[in-house]
Amino acid sequence: EKYDYVILCERAHSEMTQYDMIYSIVSDNRFVDSVGNVFTEIGCVDSREAYKAFLDREFKNEEEVDSSLASFMTVNQSVHLLNFLKRLYYLNHGKSTKVNLLFSDRNWIDRTELDSRDSIMAENIVSTLKNDSLRKSLIIMNYRHAYLTPGNCGYYISQAFPG
Repeated sequence: EKYDYVILCERAHSEMTQYDMIYSIVSDNRFVDSVGNVFTEIGCVDSREAYKAFLDREFKNEEEVDSSLASFMTVNQSVHLLNFLKRLYYLNHGKSTKVNLLFSDRNWIDRTELDSRDSIMAENIVSTLKNDSLRKSLIIMNYRHAYLTPGNCGYYISQAFPG
């Protein structure tokens, strides 16, 4: 309620239990109605539209959901979020007010930008917040990327939105 943009520092991506906690936050009606936007470090920014297309699809059964999601994750570099993305699919399915998931990472195929990864992720987040006029967001970054110290994604975001 107090802050427009909150950065949550997650543990190692592979620890799946933290996504249970994150899901309980983002699925709460207060979050859905008042915030509704989640940025993740995991997932390439170029995959945002593909994820929206996945959310908009109708599936006959859970097996089709799993198959489609597995294909999406393989192509779109978001391996650690399988259960979380699946739960978001069911949370959002058929609802007018949805949790908007926005990937923020760079494309991992091109490894020439690794030194500027934090500033790239921050720019993807900041430009989306400004260009899309997103009023509130939860920003999930792993370990040091969330830190507000110079050179980290959290730092760049805090510089764009002081306080």
